[in-house]
Amino acid sequence: MSRNEDVAFERKHHVYPGTWVGRELPLTEDGEPRLPDPRPRAKTDKPNPKDLIGARKPATLSVIPSSALLHMGRAMSDGSDKYGSFNWREHPVKASIYVDACLRHLMAWFDGERDAEDSGVHHLGHAMACLGILVDAEFMGGLLDDRPAEGGPAPALIKALTR
Repeated sequence: MSRNEDVAFERKHHVYPGTWVGRELPLTEDGEPRLPDPRPRAKTDKPNPKDLIGARKPATLSVIPSSALLHMGRAMSDGSDKYGSFNWREHPVKASIYVDACLRHLMAWFDGERDAEDSGVHHLGHAMACLGILVDAEFMGGLLDDRPAEGGPAPALIKALTR
């Protein structure tokens, strides 16, 4: 079925994703089904006490695009199948290995290849997985820091070349 045929079927049979499947729905003036609001709103001006505590937490995870997390999750699952879950926490990892892998995935994506040939996973998901492993390995103390000596030219060059 085409997307238009899917929509026509859904409207005719009142079939919609979520909890409204098969229910008789009231119709709008235009004859379209009126879907109930799936997210009922509280009618109060007072904040929930949890809101005040949650707002002080160090990260706002709700601003991370779900598409990015899902692609990263697929890449992490692929790595987990191949090498074991959280293997970098059991055995230290070299920074250069993950930087190289991340850059290879970025270059492949930038050159027009969406998914990695070996895994079928989005290259950007793999790149994010590499960066996530680097951050976690550094935080957990399992990163073998084989970067060049501190004081490389990149920060100064970027500043100098910025117009």
